[in-house]
Amino acid sequence: MADPADYDWPALLAGASWLHLSGVSAAVGPRAARAALDAAHAAVRCGVRVPFDGNYRASLWHQRQSDGADVLHELLSHADLAFADQRDIALVLRWPDLARPECRTTAAQAAFAAFPRLRALAATVRTQYSINHHALAATLHTRDSIFETNTMQVPAVVDRIGTGDAFAAGMLHGMLRGWSEPASLDFALAAAVTKHSISGDFNLASEPQIMAIAQGALDVRR
Repeated sequence: MADPADYDWPALLAGASWLHLSGVSAAVGPRAARAALDAAHAAVRCGVRVPFDGNYRASLWHQRQSDGADVLHELLSHADLAFADQRDIALVLRWPDLARPECRTTAAQAAFAAFPRLRALAATVRTQYSINHHALAATLHTRDSIFETNTMQVPAVVDRIGTGDAFAAGMLHGMLRGWSEPASLDFALAAAVTKHSISGDFNLASEPQIMAIAQGALDVRR
């Protein structure tokens, strides 16, 4: 409900190297959407990199009698890194055929053509065998390469909510650490898998705990 003009984004971004934005901010209301767009514009002007998580919330957009595509398109146009899959790209480009799972690479290529600033797209690939048995992998598309992880089984899901945020946080953590793209992607996947075992919105695992999951080291440590 706050007035978007109240935010002094150049001052707020002083000293920052990244500004992480979410599609949820744009979905909750027009003022929040305007603030997110202003933040993205300011970040680009200030040389701050923008990672953007699509986080599509159809029910919130429906309440506003919109699909959100235009606003999300503008946000994505400022992103250096996007956490989005083929369904997100199909929405913002209004190209429904791209939403099919087999179109992930085609959708990435279309996104790179549409958004000159965009350098990479990261997303998970989920298979659901039952309510509490999933399998998870991940992909990272850059303008030059495609990276894919191995598939990790999640046979006892405690809480799926927040796993996408855990994936994004894991990817950003690896990049801020200076890890390679494949290493960051593997860590992001392990972070998402770990979150499935934790109740609540937040991934409470430490870097060493997530690394242990990534390496398959599941022994009890006292």
